[in-house]
Amino acid sequence: MKDVIKQKFLEAFYYLYDRRYFKNKKSFAEELDITPQFLSQLLNDKTPIPLDLLSNFFNKYPVNPGFFFKGEANILLPDAVHPIEQQWDMKGNNATNATSTGSQVVSNTSSMGNYMDEMPPSNFPTTPNTAITNDLDFEIARALENSAKAHLELVNIITQWRGKFKR
Repeated sequence: MKDVIKQKFLEAFYYLYDRRYFKNKKSFAEELDITPQFLSQLLNDKTPIPLDLLSNFFNKYPVNPGFFFKGEANILLPDAVHPIEQQWDMKGNNATNATSTGSQVVSNTSSMGNYMDEMPPSNFPTTPNTAITNDLDFEIARALENSAKAHLELVNIITQWRGKFKR
C-alpha cells in the first residue's frame, strides 16, 4: 500500500506542478512545512510519504482522496478551482467569475456533501484484508479518511461563513 500511496502522491504532485498550483518545488515544500531537500528525496527515491505530509497535502491542495484510496480517475476534487482563477474582493468574498474562466466555484455545501457520500465507508473491516496488508496500513488509511472528512467539513464551514458576509 505504501508503494501505491507513493505513486499516487507523485502523480498528484506532478499534475499540480504542471498546472502551476504552486510556483516551484521550493514553494511547494514550504507550503507543506518540509525542506526542499526532503521533497527531493520523496520525488527521487523510495522514501515513503509520511502520514502528516499526506494529511497536509490534502488540506492545502484540492486533491481527491478517492484518487489515492478508491482508484478514482480524478486527481482533483470535483469542484476544485485553480488558485489563479480564484479572486477575492476586499471583504474576503470569492469574486471569481466562473463564466469567464469556465470553472465552478464552490458556493454551497451540497456538492461537498455529495462527495462525502463517496468517501470510503466508516465501517472499514476491523481486520486487514488483501487490499490493506497490515495494521499500520489500515491505521494510515483510517487517519487519512478522517483527515479528508475534516478538510471537507472545514471547506463547508468557511463557505457558510463567507456567505454571511455577502450582500
